[in-house]
Amino acid sequence: MDPGVPRRVLLVDDDGVTRSVLAKLLGVRGFEVIEAESGGTALKALSQPNAPRMAVVDWNMGTINGPELCRILRGRSPYTYVVLTTARDGRKPLVEAMNSGADGYIQKPVDPDELEAWLVAGQRIVDLQDRLLKAHGELEQRATHDALTGIKNRASLLEILGRELRRTRRTGLPTGVALFDVDHFKNVNDNHGHQAGDQVLIEVAQRCQAVVRDYDVFGRYGGEEFMVVLPGATTSHAAAIADRLLKAIARKPVPTAAGVLAITASAGVAATDLGYLEQEALLGAADGALYQAKRDGRACVRSAQPLAPKADADFPASEPDTMKASN
Repeated sequence: MDPGVPRRVLLVDDDGVTRSVLAKLLGVRGFEVIEAESGGTALKALSQPNAPRMAVVDWNMGTINGPELCRILRGRSPYTYVVLTTARDGRKPLVEAMNSGADGYIQKPVDPDELEAWLVAGQRIVDLQDRLLKAHGELEQRATHDALTGIKNRASLLEILGRELRRTRRTGLPTGVALFDVDHFKNVNDNHGHQAGDQVLIEVAQRCQAVVRDYDVFGRYGGEEFMVVLPGATTSHAAAIADRLLKAIARKPVPTAAGVLAITASAGVAATDLGYLEQEALLGAADGALYQAKRDGRACVRSAQPLAPKADADFPASEPDTMKASN
């Protein structure tokens, strides 16, 4: 925690005099104290944005006593460090307090130095947890997002597409996919440098992110190729969305370190309404449509063809010539 920033504590006790005394003791020791007169009030306070992460809680209260409040808080996030205070003595209440989820236990009358020691330790625990959560979030971001553009990466896209296809097989609702890449991207790198190429990819990602639907999943498939997973989209819907993306990319030149560059992209789309219910087949169909768009002059969208039915090997469409000769 930054020096000079008050350590925030929620003080929970149904006795107003006790609360007032402890609040003053903690205040002179550099703590910012928020008071609550019951377990219910404490839960409301801890549910607010920027709620205190530490609490000093009296054992004996009304409907929600100290141990019960601890048990409730242990099912919540973020973590709240709790010190229970009680006039009870002996080992049994100590064991009960720890089993309820309390972090600390102090007998009344409360010794200010002992309480401060518990709260100093609590602040370290809260700060450590925050750092761990931040590190975990950064690792998860790196694992699921592209480092250059900040959008979903290939592994994350494939995982999400697999999930949507399972939903399609379960519910019958369609799933579409669009694959597209930047036209003549190699020329951008060769003629203007890789820095300009990176700036083109970043700008393409930003423009596409701005026009996809809220529930679509857009990401970088690899190199200059991007992909959009389109829940609920048929092939015609996927083609319309892809066309909107290509227009967003081409609407104005992209500023780069090498100057402004006119950029276009080509797209191929496919969806489960064509019969492609397996991930590999769906992506293969979209990829084939993308290559058709390139053959047709680029800067356009092409849709995959319906999946051809498999011939039944047990019932050939025509008799072999040898059979005909024998008749």
